[in-house]
Amino acid sequence: WDKALCKGAKLHQAMLKNQAQAHAFVRPVRSPWDGDLVAEFRTWGYKEVPGYRAELCDFGKDVHVLQRAFGELGISTLNPADGGPNTCYHVEHKDGPTVKRDKDRQLPNAYKQYCKAGSRTLRETQGFTTLGINTEAGALLLPQQDTSQASSSLRKKDLPDLASSSDHAWGFWARAHAGGDTANINKIFACMITNDITKALIDEAIRTYPLPPGTDPNDRPQGVGRWPGITFGMDTDAAKVLLAAGYFLAQHKHRFGKSKSTSKVQVFRPDKGMMAYLLFRVVNTPAVASVKAAELQALAERNRTLAGEMGARKEAQIIETRIVTRSTDGKNVIREHVYRAKL
Repeated sequence: WDKALCKGAKLHQAMLKNQAQAHAFVRPVRSPWDGDLVAEFRTWGYKEVPGYRAELCDFGKDVHVLQRAFGELGISTLNPADGGPNTCYHVEHKDGPTVKRDKDRQLPNAYKQYCKAGSRTLRETQGFTTLGINTEAGALLLPQQDTSQASSSLRKKDLPDLASSSDHAWGFWARAHAGGDTANINKIFACMITNDITKALIDEAIRTYPLPPGTDPNDRPQGVGRWPGITFGMDTDAAKVLLAAGYFLAQHKHRFGKSKSTSKVQVFRPDKGMMAYLLFRVVNTPAVASVKAAELQALAERNRTLAGEMGARKEAQIIETRIVTRSTDGKNVIREHVYRAKL
């Protein structure tokens, strides 16, 4: 929780500030990856598969079952096969055009594939990104991600430089908006949450977020409900720990021509099914003219405190930590830590 909160708080500030000020919160401020990334994907050993898993961009009754949510948001649930605007893109780090062939000029087994990127020889990680884009609605839809960094135990130097799902997403977003306005993004969906850490963060967020004044504590939701679910404002820790859209927005200000930020995060379940979905509402944020020194100092101090806590936890081998209770305004918490002594 603390690690996700620290990261989310910095990303939130990076989104709000102008490009020069955002440098204090995220680096690099400008993603090194720009344009449609067609050549870059090839260079780093990826293979694009047009139309692959296109059914994942069917958000209606057959797959995601989001008719109610998309209906209220004014978004079509259909993919191009059914005449809709939700186009799927898929890229995977295996079987790419630059993979070294065996002596018979055939592709080796996926677990034994290597590619040449400049002077480096890299292992194909089998990571992949599948995403959907609806340019009419300004929506980025993330139904499946298992990127190189997440799917491989390799050392960082052995991974492709182009490994982040947010960078993959930008390449396809720029491609879908070729000659158009890339700044029209206003919704980002993270679909079918299966990551155990993210699910645990969602559970803790629901259990501890500050209830509106006057709300009976017994009325706190006991889990993720169906659409519209629960909405967390960006002034809450609950929203910050779930801020998965931060890098995509914070690192492309120069292409948007303005600062874009999330105004709130919704967590909900579809009309049918148990997996959670996240919706990040994206808004235009006027660039802040200046950052108060006290604001930067306060955030830096908080980051040092969290870093100290995590360092102490590692040293003492804390095996469990959780928030026991939180004040109504969310400013004060009691945490419980379970330690295991080092013998």
